[in-house]
Amino acid sequence: MRMRNVAVLSHIADIDGVGSAALVKMRYRIPLGNIFLTGHDRDEVAECASVIGRMSRKGFTLFITDLNPSADSARIYERLVKRIKGHGGRVVWLDHHVWKQEAIDRIARKCDIAVFGENSEMCATQLVHRFLGLDTRFANEFADMVHYIDLFLPTRNKEYARRSEEYKLSIGHYLMRGSHESQQKRLRHLAAVIASGRFTDSRIHAAAAKFKKLNDERIALVLKSMTHLSRGTMLAFSKQVDSTDACHSMLVESGAEVSVLVKTDTGHCSIRSTRVNTVPLANSLGGGGHPHASGFSVDLKKYNFFRTKQERWRFAEVLKKKISGAGLP
Repeated sequence: MRMRNVAVLSHIADIDGVGSAALVKMRYRIPLGNIFLTGHDRDEVAECASVIGRMSRKGFTLFITDLNPSADSARIYERLVKRIKGHGGRVVWLDHHVWKQEAIDRIARKCDIAVFGENSEMCATQLVHRFLGLDTRFANEFADMVHYIDLFLPTRNKEYARRSEEYKLSIGHYLMRGSHESQQKRLRHLAAVIASGRFTDSRIHAAAAKFKKLNDERIALVLKSMTHLSRGTMLAFSKQVDSTDACHSMLVESGAEVSVLVKTDTGHCSIRSTRVNTVPLANSLGGGGHPHASGFSVDLKKYNFFRTKQERWRFAEVLKKKISGAGLP
């Protein structure tokens, strides 16, 4: 299989997405331009799908990792898979999120290989690692480390904890500014470092250090401004902050069971809990994820970019109804 005949589309926002893409690069030595990274935003998915679609030809293989079709993006993925298959290519989808039956019928069944579904054993990086047969010391350790990071599992391995923090902060810095394409370019560097058999480099160190100070400041503001949505659920608004850090801090500070963080710069919303399943709430809002870490996106224009307290209260009322319907505290 020629390296230019392979591409990967993966999740932009965390090390499982970037890491699983890096392992595809490691295995096939694909050019950095053949790595595409996206969130769940429809426009981002469409932008990547458009470029990938033009690359498709006979013998072309697309790996899709750490992504599941949302209500907004399902048709885009369906058309992309159909186009690649129609040109004589292959699609291998390796994911570990819960899929709706409609997505299984319309998309997964049309792929050459599709692995998906919530489990406590393998994240996307591990699925790719096993599928590609990357049995090297570095690849084995990297996949094991991402397993702990992505599934929020406790570990006594201090190196795993240190690297997890560095990945999280550097990715936060890379996503802070610029267009979607410029964000992809910055994160491709992280993927290239991992694909070369290194965990980090000086550029990644510097990016993490720059974001840490801002992140700490934003979390302090989040804790001052968070409010109760219900008896056991807290809500806060912020921008340019690590969602997992902020949500965890909200849970610790408030003693609540669920935290919801809305990014007012991107419309990305994160839901975290250590006790209850958050997926029903995420699904009810057009999103998805894992039982204790899920999310959804909101149209910022619909709420005037949350510029006023009234708009935030209006959004909070919508969330309250969804929380009640999802059976959350």
